[in-house]
This record gives sequence, structure tokens and C-alpha cells, in this order.
Amino acid sequence: MGPYYAYNYLRRENYWVVNQSAYNGELISDMSVSMHLLGIQLGCQFVVWKRLTLDVIFMGPGIWFFDVKSKTSSTLDTQDSQLFYQQLDEQLKNAVPGYTVFIDDKEFSEKGSARAGKFGYRYLVNLGYRF
Repeated sequence: MGPYYAYNYLRRENYWVVNQSAYNGELISDMSVSMHLLGIQLGCQFVVWKRLTLDVIFMGPGIWFFDVKSKTSSTLDTQDSQLFYQQLDEQLKNAVPGYTVFIDDKEFSEKGSARAGKFGYRYLVNLGYRF
């Protein structure tokens, strides 16, 4: 039994050339996601051979803290830009698990950030070898 902490950081920058029948232009996007997980865990460790171990975490409730930041710039005019972001928002909702955790059904905008805190649960199995 013990506390745990995990930190993940993801960043992606994209350059897109958009050629649709409704609009044409270029788009640059920069998105970063920072995630902190804090909780407690309960598990056990089995020593299979002299150097091989199996760690099993049975229970690990915790709280995730998310911080999402996104910036975009484009050569699209205002009306085409709104249409593009509306279509992008629909595609992201269907393709990205947990998208509504970050955006919370708000319209996708050119610049923005979102923060969320959510309850989570972790369980895992690790296979280890001691040198």
C-alpha cells in the first residue's frame, strides 16, 4: 500500500494545407496536454525466480488534473475559419476518447485552454527483471 504520482506531457505542432470545396487555406496548430495523477494504490509483488518479479496493483483510485492548451493560426477568412473549426470539433468528438473531458461541449476556438479535475482508477501488472 502506498501513494503514487504520475506526470505526462504531450505536445504536437501541425501544419495543414486545407483544400475543401467550401474553403482553401493553411492552418498551423500547436496543442499541449499536461496531466498529473495523484492517488493511493494497493497491490503485491511476487518473486517468481531469483531475478524475475511480478508486480500487481489491484486497486489504485486517484484524481487526474488536466491542463490543455491549444493555439491555431490560419490564412482562412473568418467565415471559413468558423466552418472549419465546427467540422474539426465534430471529428474530434467522434475520434478522441475523453474529448468532452477537456472541451466540455464548448465550441472549438482559435486560442484556448481548459482545465479539468477528474476521478480515475488505475490497475496494472508489471514484469520486472533485477540485474
